[in-house]
Amino acid sequence: MVNPAAIKKRRDSLDAESDALSDTDSITEKEKNDVAKDAKKENEKGWNTFLYSKSKGTIRDWAETSSCAGIPHLASASSFFATVFWTVLFIICAIAFMYLFLLTLIDFFKFERIVKLNMGMASTNLPSLTFCNINPYKLSKLKMIPELEALVSPIQYDE
Repeated sequence: MVNPAAIKKRRDSLDAESDALSDTDSITEKEKNDVAKDAKKENEKGWNTFLYSKSKGTIRDWAETSSCAGIPHLASASSFFATVFWTVLFIICAIAFMYLFLLTLIDFFKFERIVKLNMGMASTNLPSLTFCNINPYKLSKLKMIPELEALVSPIQYDE
């Protein structure tokens, strides 16, 4: 069944004043067939073009704002050479990624275990000659303060 509103849009003979076609208006069989033919023609030639242009615009918008490396350059390429260059570069990088990803998966699924641990202490080479300041403070000054004298008294200094 044909929608009367669709006929209202396609009817050439309607004036602006008589533009009120309701659901109860009588529709002739010829008008129904004309509307059906028009709709069929639009679906045959216009729908695919519309769908393609809408999809192309959506894909271009996504590509221009994508965070995937190379795709925004590909979408904004202004010449054929630049488009080919970025396409080839993107494909090479995608193949390299897949190769390295598969190598990582293969290594992971080998379930290898490390059972040998090497723990060693290397000897530290100390210098032959060192300078140490054994008495950085004057002992006579330390004995004047009782708290510090209590700390220093267990230590025997050679004066």
